[in-house]
Formats: sequence, structure tokens, C-alpha cells
Amino acid sequence: MSTDNWLEMLMKIQKEIDGLNPTDRLSHVSGIVMCISAINNSMIGWSKWLISPSVMNKFSEQELKKIFEYFKALSINILEEDMYWTRKKQKKKRKKKNNKTKLYRV
Repeated sequence: MSTDNWLEMLMKIQKEIDGLNPTDRLSHVSGIVMCISAINNSMIGWSKWLISPSVMNKFSEQELKKIFEYFKALSINILEEDMYWTRKKQKKKRKKKNNKTKLYRV
């Protein structure tokens, strides 16, 4: 895909995501899926660039440093959010399990 087509696709997806206004549970789930899909597609594009020495050679060390800092912060933010929601789900699951255990004790 040419960089012009790639940019055009990214701008279209960005506009779609920016215009999302979920109103119920299902539309929130759909919006989350769209966001994750967009991130996934972007990461696939970055991965393709990163394994191509001819592409990466066009970036200066300063540009690579800036890209690294961006992805480092992005990764930490995503992982922190992941851990937050995983812990929250884990607590609910444990609480539910403890409640079931109490109900069946004799």
C-alpha cells in the first residue's frame, strides 16, 4: 500500500473513531473493538517499517528516539489500563466465588 493510501485510510479511521458517540453497552463494545482494531492495524504497519532497514535508515537517531519515547509511554499507558481492568475483573470473580462458597457451606 502506498503511503498516500495508508494516510488516507488512517485519516478515515481517525474521523470514524472521533465521531463515535456510544449510547448503550453494545455500541460501547463496538467502539472499543473499532479502537483496538485501529491500534492493531497501526502496529502492524509500524512492525513492517521496523523490519525494513531501507525504511528505518531514513529516520535520524533523534527521530527514532522520539518514536521510542512515544511508544514507551503508549505501551505503559495501555498496560496500566489492562492491569487496572484485569484486577477489577479478578476481584469481582473472587467475590462471586466467595459468595457461592458461603451459600453452599453446611
